[in-house]
Amino acid sequence: MAQSAGAGWEERMLGYLCQTDLDGRERADWIARLRGYRFRKVGNQVLFDCLKNIPAGRFALVAELLPERLVRAGFPDFDLERYRQAAPGSEEEIRRLQEEAVAEILSGRNGNSS
Repeated sequence: MAQSAGAGWEERMLGYLCQTDLDGRERADWIARLRGYRFRKVGNQVLFDCLKNIPAGRFALVAELLPERLVRAGFPDFDLERYRQAAPGSEEEIRRLQEEAVAEILSGRNGNSS
C-alpha cells in the first residue's frame, strides 16, 4: 500500500494493524506492545482501543468488525481509508516503522509520561 504523505508513525502503525492479511501473532504482539501507550490524537487512540478489543481469533473479520466498533465508540464517520493508505507497503517500510515505534515507546514520549 502506498504510504500517505505526512502520516506519522502512529497512523502508519494503525494502518498496518488494520490490514486483513497481517499475521495474527504479529498483530497480537504489536497490540501488546502498544497497550500502555497513549496515542497523541484522539482518533488514533479510539482506533487502537477498537483494534485491541477485537478478539485475536476474529481478526480475519477486522474489515467487517472495525467500522461497527467505531460506530459504537461514537465515531460513525471515522476515516479508516486514511489509515489504510498510511500503512507501510514494503518489508523495508515495515521494518523502519517497527524500529520507529519501538524507539518511541521506549522513550516514554507519550501521554503516560506526564
